[in-house]
Amino acid sequence: MTAEENDRCIFKRVEPLKGHQLRIYTAQDEEILFDFTPCLCKTRFADLKNDALFYSAATDGRNIIFKIHGSMPLILCAGEFYELRKNTITARGEERGASWNA
Repeated sequence: MTAEENDRCIFKRVEPLKGHQLRIYTAQDEEILFDFTPCLCKTRFADLKNDALFYSAATDGRNIIFKIHGSMPLILCAGEFYELRKNTITARGEERGASWNA
């Protein structure tokens, strides 16, 4: 990764876990554990019920990308992810949808 690409990097890596949990490591050395389960009923994320697609999670540094051969990728940009995280916390009134460690 070039210095310029590193400056634009938001996500270092992502790690799909059981139960539609996603561990996200950010460029600011945060570790975020996000539960996608409440999102699966939304049309935008319904395809993530497919375990193969969910476990394909990867990042290019700026987006979280779910892609398997023969399907359209589901691309979640950083802004959309942080908005989704904020809305999940707000809807539940607590941090059950997302947690993080600095």
